[in-house]
Amino acid sequence: GLFDVHVKFIDALARVHVQCGQFAEAAKCKLHLVDMATTRGGGNNNHGRSRGGRVVSTDEFVLVQYKLALTYLSPQHGNVVASSVTSWAMPDMALAIAQDMLAVCHKVQNYVEYAATLKIMDSVVAGVLAQQRGKPDDDAPPVSRYFLVAIVGSASTNVPDLGIEFIYKRSAFCHVSEMMASIESGLNASFPHLKVKPISMAKLDASTDPDTVYVKATPVEPMFVGDCGRAFMYEPVCMTIIQGTHRNVTRWSSPFSVMKHQFVRKMVLRVRHDFPYLSMRQAVVGKQEIIRCPLDTATDDIAKRTASLLKVVRRDEKGLPHDVKAITHLLKGSINTEVNGGAPEVIQTFLAAGVVCVDKDAMPMAPVIQAEKQTELRTTLVQFLNVALTVLAISRDLFRRTNHHHRSVPSASAAGLSSTTITSPTNSATSSSTSSSNNYHPSEDADVLQLAPLQEEFEKAFGKIVVVLAASYADEPDDVAALRAAAAFKLGLTV
Repeated sequence: GLFDVHVKFIDALARVHVQCGQFAEAAKCKLHLVDMATTRGGGNNNHGRSRGGRVVSTDEFVLVQYKLALTYLSPQHGNVVASSVTSWAMPDMALAIAQDMLAVCHKVQNYVEYAATLKIMDSVVAGVLAQQRGKPDDDAPPVSRYFLVAIVGSASTNVPDLGIEFIYKRSAFCHVSEMMASIESGLNASFPHLKVKPISMAKLDASTDPDTVYVKATPVEPMFVGDCGRAFMYEPVCMTIIQGTHRNVTRWSSPFSVMKHQFVRKMVLRVRHDFPYLSMRQAVVGKQEIIRCPLDTATDDIAKRTASLLKVVRRDEKGLPHDVKAITHLLKGSINTEVNGGAPEVIQTFLAAGVVCVDKDAMPMAPVIQAEKQTELRTTLVQFLNVALTVLAISRDLFRRTNHHHRSVPSASAAGLSSTTITSPTNSATSSSTSSSNNYHPSEDADVLQLAPLQEEFEKAFGKIVVVLAASYADEPDDVAALRAAAAFKLGLTV
């Protein structure tokens, strides 16, 4: 009949779209067939079409069309990697189709197809989440903050969750004192006869007073991007007793020293499920202690300095205004040769010829492992110096423009004022010049220009770091040679 003719025509159109790589349009063709079949069936499942000599019910026909539409939107049909679960062509559309498929499968009791659709939906939902999040902005401020919280004590009253550690999720503007105050107020309201007191996370045991409970809380850093994740890290602080070459750790301690070597102890906490947007707390179900040896700690510190400098570069790429004073202070804490634990000290301590580094147990590190970690440190240093070079170029340009503005605006202001005395008030150019001079504050530029001599010191310090790093190699690699060339091109430095 006429319905079968329409089906053949739309099927042919869908195949044309597939051959042209227009998979969303092909899926739309299948959805149009679903609408036609549903309208024709009018809710009566006995109306169907012939398929291979067999009469197919409306629901079965609709299920086939949904399945084909979902297939057209799948990663295997797009110009994407098939293994990527988030690369659906139109994840919102695919999710709607999958939901309709589940309803039809349940109606016809086709639970094999129902189970297959459920498996597909995991991938579709991941695609929807990726589309909603988009590309993460590393410069965007966090929207949430997380705290490790525990209620401890020997209260005779049955206090829920006593002794259990939780990860709490709060606004990014929430302070740890506010976190503890909210828990204290909740406990006071529920147990008015108990005393609630804050206690340091470093303290091992609380008092045995049966009428007192204690609240421990400390901020923790998420080990994931965005609002979904289940791993967190913090550096616990507590007393550590050192005896000779061995350490007797009373509790976690970060940082601590053994034989003048600096170590950092970190604790990784895990909850059972990813933190969704509305979840406020989850119990800690796993802990893992990580000890960073001095070489690892130095690498981490250089990486942190790189991340701080990289924010300046990204602001410049986006065309956002800079704070010259803030950049100067950042450079002073990053590439100044007198900075404690800075790049020159790190290179001399861990990359000098014949140096023997220690592992997390304060024992001499195996040569192979030491070589691997030194390579990682060198790579981190090269990345740090490349970013620092870009920030130095930005800083130099800012000082140049500030100096030019400081020299030109006052003279233009004076010219404008003199023009006002000899021309009529209707002269718009004169009015504009006078207005701009009224908004100018020479003291601001003067304060900035007082920091200008530091720019030359920073550039000299940068050159010294490059020379020291290059000397730590047996044969200078290409990335260091490229760094020398970039310094000569951007700043005119010969290093």
